[in-house]
Amino acid sequence: MANSLVGETIASTYKQLTHVDGGITSTEKAILDGDGTSASLQLGTDNVNISTHNSLNKGLKLQGTLLTASASELNQLDNKTVGGNNSTDITTNANTAQLNNKTIDGGSY
Repeated sequence: MANSLVGETIASTYKQLTHVDGGITSTEKAILDGDGTSASLQLGTDNVNISTHNSLNKGLKLQGTLLTASASELNQLDNKTVGGNNSTDITTNANTAQLNNKTIDGGSY
């Protein structure tokens, strides 16, 4: 596989070309190779989507490690403070502590 398309013919390198049909718009569209094979990565002017993310074995990796949390699980952490005093904040505990003014709901512990 060539590292550069300089001096190459379209016939020998078209699979290396990536494109988005119709260009990038506000609606996420899949990245395609020159053959039209669709990737799970979708781009839009405002968002990036990985359509196959399943929290098990497909999806977003950070430094080679698959992110196994779902978007809704990650969003539960929005506006929370670790060790904060509000009822929705995240409790920290090194030993034994009382849970005052905390609501525990959902999830497995």
